[in-house]
Parts: sequence; C-alpha cells; structure tokens
Amino acid sequence: MTAVATGLARPPAEWFDTARPWRRDVVVPELLAEAARRHGARPALVTAQGTAYTHAELFTASGRTAGLLRELGAGPGSFIGLLSDHHPEAVRGIIGALRAGAAYVPVDPRWPTDRMARVLNQVGCDRLLVDRSNLARAAELVSRIPTVQQLVCLDGPSTDVPGAHVWGTDAADASEPLSHAAVGCGPEDLAYVIFTSGSTGQPKGVMVRHRTIVNAFEWVNREFAVTESDRQLLVTSWAFDLSVHDTLGVLSAGGSVRIVPDDDLVNPGVLARILDTEEITCLTAGPAAISLILSSAGPRADGPVPSLRLVLTGGDWIPVSMPGALRERFPRAEVVSAGGATEATIWSNFYRIREVDPSWPSIPYGTPLQNSRYYVLDENYDHQPIGEPGDLYIGGECLSEGYFGDRALTAAKFLPDPHSPLAGGRMYHTGDRARWLTDGNLEFLGRRDDQVKVRGYRIELGDVQAALATHPAVSAAAVVAVDVAGERGLVGYYACRADAVVPGELRAHIAKLLPEYMIPSPLIPLQHIPMTANGKFDRVELARQAKQALHVHGPECGRFCVGE
Repeated sequence: MTAVATGLARPPAEWFDTARPWRRDVVVPELLAEAARRHGARPALVTAQGTAYTHAELFTASGRTAGLLRELGAGPGSFIGLLSDHHPEAVRGIIGALRAGAAYVPVDPRWPTDRMARVLNQVGCDRLLVDRSNLARAAELVSRIPTVQQLVCLDGPSTDVPGAHVWGTDAADASEPLSHAAVGCGPEDLAYVIFTSGSTGQPKGVMVRHRTIVNAFEWVNREFAVTESDRQLLVTSWAFDLSVHDTLGVLSAGGSVRIVPDDDLVNPGVLARILDTEEITCLTAGPAAISLILSSAGPRADGPVPSLRLVLTGGDWIPVSMPGALRERFPRAEVVSAGGATEATIWSNFYRIREVDPSWPSIPYGTPLQNSRYYVLDENYDHQPIGEPGDLYIGGECLSEGYFGDRALTAAKFLPDPHSPLAGGRMYHTGDRARWLTDGNLEFLGRRDDQVKVRGYRIELGDVQAALATHPAVSAAAVVAVDVAGERGLVGYYACRADAVVPGELRAHIAKLLPEYMIPSPLIPLQHIPMTANGKFDRVELARQAKQALHVHGPECGRFCVGE
C-alpha cells in the first residue's frame, strides 16, 4: 500500500480506462455448452463419494430439467424459485432454469419461512425447484404464495403435497430434452434475482442479466487462469451471489466443483480437512470463514503440499495477518482481495495481496476489473483529489438492472454517470466511503449509512431494527455493529413498554423473521435508548456499551456469544 497523497492531484484518466471487449452476445448456457463439448468426459460436480456428473452428463441432465420446465410453461420473463440444500441436483436445476429461458430466485433453507414467502411473492415466482429435504417447507410456501402453482423436485419422484402436485426426476427424465444448440434466452434477459438486506425491513431483489455475468466470468477466468484443471470448493449459499461464479463460472472454464453437504459447511474442521487432503485448487470465502478454517485445522500431516492455488476473499474487513497465515498453511495459494456489490455483478474490484505491512490499517480495496469504473466523489459528483475521502460509486457495464419492483429505489441508487464515456451511463451509489492511494488502489474507509457487513453478509441495520420493533412489548430498538478481538457482530438494544420481554423471548421472536446471521447477539434491554441532541439514537454511546458487553462475553465459534 502506498501512502496517501497530501496534495490536490486529480486521479489520472487511465485509472478509469477499464473498457475491454467481451462476448456480450453470449449467454451463460452457451458457455456451459461449450465446456460440455470441450471437456465432456471431465468431472463437473464432485462429492465425497466421487464424480456425480461429468460435464457432458450435467448438460444432458439439465436439458431434461429445462425440457420439463418448458412443458410447464417456463420461459423468458418467468421467475423460478430455488429452495435446496447443497447437492449436485441443485446445480442441475439452476442450469435447467437458465436453459429454459427463466431467471432463478434462490432462497436459503436457513431463512425463516416468512422471509422466503416475502421474497418469492415479491417477484411473483410461478414455479419452485425444491429438494426432498425441503418439500414440507415448499408445501407451506405454496399455501402462502398464490403465484406458485408448480413444484419440481430435484432429487425425488413425482408426488403430491398439500395444495400442489410435485413433478419429480421421473417426469424430468421422461421430458423431451432441449438440444445442446437450443438457447432459450438472450444476453439482455435476466439470469437471476438475488435478494439483499433492505433498510425498510423489505429485502431488495437485485436483477442481473446474462450479459454482465458473462463479463464477470470472462474476466475472472482469464485473470486467474481458471481452467479445466481447477476444482472449486463451494462453501457459499445459493442465495449469495459468490455462488454464481463458484459454480457456473468455474464450470464454464471446464473446471469442477466440490459440493459440500450443508451439515459439513458449518464444520470448519471438515472444510480444513478437505482442503488438506483433496485436490482443491480454488476457494472463495469471507475473511471470517477463512479464519475459522485456519483456526480449526490441526497440524498438517507429512505428505504432498495441498493443491490450493487461489483464494478469493473479501466482502468484509480482512485482517492484515490472515494472508500470511493462509500462505503458511497453503504454500501454493495466491491470496486476492475481491470485492464489489451484488448490484455490480459478483465482483468489481480486486487486489493481489503480496507483501503485507503489519502497520497497514486494512488490506486495500484495489482496482476495478474490466468494464467497471470506480469513482470517489464529493457532494457535487466531482472527483476527489488523491488521498481525500469521498463517497464511493461504481460505474461501467458491470452494473445490474436495479431492484425488482422498486423503480424509486433504483432511481435513487443508480444515478446518471457524469463521467461515463458512454451515452446513458449509470453509476451505483455504494454507501461506502473511500479514498484513492497514490498507486491507483482504493482504500475503504467505512459505511456512509447504516449498512454494514458481518461475516461477509451485507446487512441493513434498519432491517434488523424493524424486526425487533415488531414485538408488541418493544417500544424502541437500535442495532450497532462492533469489532472486538478481530470479530464483527451485531448488538441489539431495546426498550420495553409496560410489559417487559426477556432477551431470549425477543430472540425467538425475530428468529421467525430474520436469517441467523442477522440476529443480534447479545440483545440488551435498556430503560431508555440514549439519544443525541438532534433526536437520533446515540450510536457512539451504544457502540461503547456494546464493546464493554462483548469484552465480558467474548466472541465464540466465529460469532458473538448469545450472552443471555
């Protein structure tokens, strides 16, 4: 990292010159078809039991799933929900949905049913791909989502559940498969809608087209030489956009994906063993997950050096000591800070972490990838001088289409880009603060608003506060994010009406509304939540109190203790 400048130099024009041609007329299924033709006999999806699908087998099987979905009426403009644990059939379903021309909308099985229903209702999903282990929840969702008329089971036979018929693998295998050459979608069609936390309590659905996904895939696979020799360890949820490249992007390069069952995903010791003993070459994970894997790994036995050669990490603060610890355990690994926003299609900036100065406050954000433009601007949307803090914006052709069904929010966050060389260019207001360093890298300076990242998940504090406030006994609620001993977590405060509510009861209440990673811990009752002179919650004082509480309870197992 180069020291910040103290002068008033503007960032040079070449820092924004990231334009590069890519195959903008190609869609994701075409990339996978090419991989199946070139590498048909090579493994595509791998489990602990061995190869589940070769590239040729996976493309043929996904064609049958696509054929069934077409028979059921899916096509361009359709939205197909995905409710599935981690297993190979989920990947077959995703590819099948894309080949049918539809966009897929993943929901995480760990989410409360209320959150799943809100997400699927918001986009008007008409079909739902589901695995056997989640059929009961799917049946509950059908009763709450009027538009969902059809369920397709990915790993079991046709059956019936209350309120719906379920088409199974027998129906898919009996369907007329799409030919390898058939393309059911175009580059401007949506490929997926992935939901992120919303400040009003309503999740935001980010719409991403095939065109921008292909741009990201081409850049990552070329920049880091991802080929048919690579094997990706998949550790991210289908509802997290990193899973898009970790599956479809790696497969498009002819590589293979190691699928880890959900029970093992929460066991860092198992993941460490897989990295030590199997031929895994690529890992994408947040800093907190990597720290857990490293701390859970025992002494490495004598034998071959692990195959891991590439680690992409980011989405949260990266401890300056972590890259060295990774390389000590995995000597072949290149460690890369890769970040961006769901609104900018998976990744939009990167920094190759080589020598690290222990005095650095953080690992740099780095520089933009192809067809991404980063700006540090003042309140008039002018460039800040090098070294001067400003608001961070992302421009370029990496941007998503905005938020599903929310034109007002899309207009507020995706602004006309006054610096774009292209007519009609847009820029996304990230809400981050940043500054340019003299070597052309960006340094992250924190959030402008109440959006934070915890264990790699982007969270709007207002979303969590809104959930706390739904309890009838709660009169006010505030949430802060704090860092203690290298761990970041949420701490919730609440004041009660006449009837008090104990923290455990409140935690159980919001567990019905929020995924686990958004639940504050601890929850602390106060007689009154401290306020500033202008009538806002005093977050400085709340953060001070939170750090005191966490010093008492301490972090445990990669997340903060419940403490109640």
